[in-house]
Amino acid sequence: MVPMPEATRAAMCWNHQCMRSWGGRIQIERIDARHAKARTSMQEWGRFEDGSSMRVAGTYFNELVNTGDGRWRFTHRRFVAHYADTEPVPGTVFPVGR
Repeated sequence: MVPMPEATRAAMCWNHQCMRSWGGRIQIERIDARHAKARTSMQEWGRFEDGSSMRVAGTYFNELVNTGDGRWRFTHRRFVAHYADTEPVPGTVFPVGR
């Protein structure tokens, strides 16, 4: 329902050496039979091939609609950052087996 902005799509395609996200418990508030609100907290960190790093923690606030066929779709999504930095992420990246 909500198209992904080109800037978001481009950001998701960075060359990264390692990227990890953790999501929290999803809290859902049903407004009526067709509408709901949901929120979840997340943390993400990454180290990129150029040596730069990022860490961010925040909360997603979502609005959803029931499409009538049992599916719920996002109509609006907002992310509020509570913490962010670009200090180097320490440690060793181990290859993931295929």
